[in-house]
Amino acid sequence: MRRRSECPEPVERREEALELLDHVAVELGDGARVPRRRPGGHERDRPAPHRYAARIYEDMRAYDLAVEAAERSAERAPTDAGEWERVGRLRLRLMDRERAIEALERARALGPSIAGLLDLALAYHLAGELGSEVTATEQATLLDPESAPAWARYAHALARTDRGTDAIVATERARDLAPADLEVRELLERLRAEAPRVLPAT
Repeated sequence: MRRRSECPEPVERREEALELLDHVAVELGDGARVPRRRPGGHERDRPAPHRYAARIYEDMRAYDLAVEAAERSAERAPTDAGEWERVGRLRLRLMDRERAIEALERARALGPSIAGLLDLALAYHLAGELGSEVTATEQATLLDPESAPAWARYAHALARTDRGTDAIVATERARDLAPADLEVRELLERLRAEAPRVLPAT
């Protein structure tokens, strides 16, 4: 086991990330090194450097640094839904459900996407808010009726409600879109087995 003093400190992690950023910049051929000092006013106002840094930090699994950079990028492009989706996804990585929901709801208001809505549904699931999870997954199916992941997530959410018939319909749709999805097929079998049987009229 490594001693506490031997563990990488935040400063060392930042230096490692900056060195990687320098290397990638050179590989891309842009001829510009990532500045080690605080950038000037023009650079501070642009979201791109912060977005770029957030992606590199995320690839390094330095999620605390990634979310800081992502938030700086979103603050500089407040009407870009994709920026807020990134913030929400990274907040989920850090298990910060409340702030993840806040960022992802902001993204949904600006312009929903399948990925953003499913991330939002996951955040609501982790927060124990089933109704909001169902709403987010349903919106994803409306946004892209051919999305198998959206229908599967919608079906699983509905399966935890008392809307058994709707759950079966959604699961059948998910199965049709992704016939090889074993979890969806098993869910459909369970829902059908649990469905109340109607006695024939006499």
